[in-house]
Amino acid sequence: MKGLLLAALLAPLMAYGQTWPTKPIRWIVPYTGGGLTDVVTRVVTQKMQGPLGQPIVVDNRPGANSILGSDIAAKAAPDGYTMVTVIAGYAANVTLYAGKLPFDPRKDLVPVSLAAIAPLILTANTNFPAKDVRELVAYAKANPGKVNFGPSGIGAGAHLTTELLKQTAAIDMVHVPYKGTAPALMALMANDIQILVDVPSTMMPHVRGGKIKALAMFSAKRIKGAPEVPTMAEAGGPRSSPRPGSFSWRRATRHARSSTAWRRRPRGRSTSPTSRSASARSASSPPAVRRSRRRSSSTRRSRSGRR
Repeated sequence: MKGLLLAALLAPLMAYGQTWPTKPIRWIVPYTGGGLTDVVTRVVTQKMQGPLGQPIVVDNRPGANSILGSDIAAKAAPDGYTMVTVIAGYAANVTLYAGKLPFDPRKDLVPVSLAAIAPLILTANTNFPAKDVRELVAYAKANPGKVNFGPSGIGAGAHLTTELLKQTAAIDMVHVPYKGTAPALMALMANDIQILVDVPSTMMPHVRGGKIKALAMFSAKRIKGAPEVPTMAEAGGPRSSPRPGSFSWRRATRHARSSTAWRRRPRGRSTSPTSRSASARSASSPPAVRRSRRRSSSTRRSRSGRR
């Protein structure tokens, strides 16, 4: 099954041989500009344009936890000229919206290769009494239903990670959904919510500015971009915590990943580059789906041809 899926990944481009690409490539980002997915996509695509000999146009199409942008890619012609970057929310959508998605994630889009890894960070309002996860759990248990958390979207990696924390720690926190990280972050600062899980690149500037505080990093070890933030284990969190997420891209990104600019930029954003190639394990369980607990980003190419 692994070989079959690998063939499916490469087959759409085999017919083009050395002639591909002959025109600009459209790269869809189903999230707003300025976020980690958008930034990583732009860093990679800038370095890909030279070797490919064609410009890559990044097209931000946010909405519905990546469904809107992914649907556009799924319905594009399967000619190798439409790509899309998705994160863990894409994998979660398969379950959350089973039978209701406007496209088939397993048939209409194909996954590619692993490029970098980024964890999630657990933050709190500065006035929240807990200074680490152990105290958060104790406070939540003593005050059930009185702690609000607001992820950047229903079904997003941050949302599912917080729900997993609630489950493993056996605590009751109230889910207050927001349409993006920006409004959720504003609500955290205003104490409308007390807990927010998101990526370090977005949260750490505010942590260091004293506007919010960091409780723990969802990672096995402290990351270079934020060495002052303890891991979940160090902060007294439950043992069953989600691991870092993965950003995935196609073979064409190898040049971008090996560049100095790419290797420096992700580290500054608490993202670790990797040179591992695609590892499609089965047609029914592609990498992005298998890593549903992670905040992962994967590049996918249209193959349905539906319009």
